[in-house]
Amino acid sequence: MTQKKQYTHKYRNRISIDNIIHTKAGIQLRLACHRLMIEQRCEEPTGEAKITSAYNLPCKYVLHTVGPIVQALAVSRC
Repeated sequence: MTQKKQYTHKYRNRISIDNIIHTKAGIQLRLACHRLMIEQRCEEPTGEAKITSAYNLPCKYVLHTVGPIVQALAVSRC
C-alpha cells in the first residue's frame, strides 16, 4: 500500500489574512501563486508585488506583496 504525499505549506495551520484569502479564493489561487514562484525561481523581494485573478473572491484581482520582515522579537509594554 502506497501513501500519497500531501502538499504541506509551512504556514498552513496559521490564521492570517493571507491564508483566509487563499482559502476563500479556492485552489486556483494557490496554483497560480505556485506557478508564479516556479517561473520567478526565487522569493519575491520585500516591497515588490504580483497580480493574479481573484477566482472565487468577489473582486477581479488579488495583489500579492511581501510585507516588512521583522528581525527582532516584540517586547510587551505594561
